[in-house]
Amino acid sequence: MNQPTVHSQTRATWVASIAATLALIVSLFSLYESHEARISAIRDNVTMQITRYTGDYPLVTRNGNEHLTLGAVEVLWEVLLSNTGGSTVSLTGYEILQVAKEGGEILYTGMDRGIITAESLAPIHLPIALEAGKSIKLLLKIGISPGNSAFQILSSTIAKEQRTITLREAEKYLALKHLDIYDNTVIPYYINGDVSGWRVESRGKEQVFLVRFRTARGTEISKVTHWYDLRKLQ
Repeated sequence: MNQPTVHSQTRATWVASIAATLALIVSLFSLYESHEARISAIRDNVTMQITRYTGDYPLVTRNGNEHLTLGAVEVLWEVLLSNTGGSTVSLTGYEILQVAKEGGEILYTGMDRGIITAESLAPIHLPIALEAGKSIKLLLKIGISPGNSAFQILSSTIAKEQRTITLREAEKYLALKHLDIYDNTVIPYYINGDVSGWRVESRGKEQVFLVRFRTARGTEISKVTHWYDLRKLQ
């Protein structure tokens, strides 16, 4: 005789359990949205500009051969990081990758040679605290992969003269031989018999790099940089 009452109580308990579960799900979803909103509110606002360093400096090479020149020549890129937000940003990490022509990214030994200050050329170690409204200028040391002919010429020249040569000297010397550092054919320009510049023939070769910095809050700031940006010159 009491069976309908038992079924009614069971059904009520089941409905209450479902309602409690739904309430818990809604509560958890609300907490997640609130957390994401807080993360978005404190997201770091950092901008980055990156270009090849225009100053002259000693050319650094490492041992290589005509068939393996990955990372054989060290060059500098200038990076300007600006904190456009309202709170201090902690720069905790970075990475350098080569962008492949067919897509994807490449990492090879000797590509990342470290970070130095633009003023004193002293090594910098992360993390770096960047106050609101402030900027910092850094130099990235990147090991590029020169063309085989260019690397042979530079290596033999350095060995023959037994001295360090600068990047500008190296580029002018290569231009005299109608080459650039990537073995592109170039047309040199002269002033009073000295090489003052050169033009790279179309369809040239160059490396394209992706530079990415990270902050303690998980923000990533990425930029692509080129040796020439030949796509604009073609």
